[in-house]
Amino acid sequence: MSYKNSIELTTQELTGSTEEQVKSMNDSFETFFQNTENQLDRLSKYPIMISYDKNLESIMDEFSYTQTSNSEINGIYLGTEKDGKAFIFPETELPADYDPRQRDWYQSALKQKNKTIWTEPYTDQATNELVITAAKAIYDDRDELIGVLGVDISIDTLITMVNQTKFGETGYTVLLDQKGSFVTHPDKEKIQQDISKGNISKKNER
Repeated sequence: MSYKNSIELTTQELTGSTEEQVKSMNDSFETFFQNTENQLDRLSKYPIMISYDKNLESIMDEFSYTQTSNSEINGIYLGTEKDGKAFIFPETELPADYDPRQRDWYQSALKQKNKTIWTEPYTDQATNELVITAAKAIYDDRDELIGVLGVDISIDTLITMVNQTKFGETGYTVLLDQKGSFVTHPDKEKIQQDISKGNISKKNER
């Protein structure tokens, strides 16, 4: 009986501790994502974005300031609707046929007017790194589309955040997207793997 009670007490303590750690991590990610969205919202309201062709130097300076002030940001860019150009910091050479209007992040942002969207992990064409993107469409005062602002966050940044929390000797944390696919995992090969129909997801839904 003493042994049984000891096991139950230890299990309860570990469960409570784990729940607190997960809640703390969840709060950290909420703050992280909200801060990124705030940066996009701030940039989207700058008048210079509307006439980007006349203010390119100022825009790139602002991109530089934002990226260097936020170490988690890999890159920041504006894709334009009128001419399909992409202005990126840090400056990167893109393929000659690159058109931001054809990218998933651009099209997804157009479907969520006045909101910031987050993509699933994908390989960035400019850096060849696995990233997620926060993107937001911007409009002028006549409500005409100017383009889409985007911010890339390296998956490695999220993995580092996740790995800061340890669970016992062998426990680890993963981050899933809304569809039930891994955004982070200690085994990088499992990133983007869908587990929505697996036992973990089903148990969690209960």
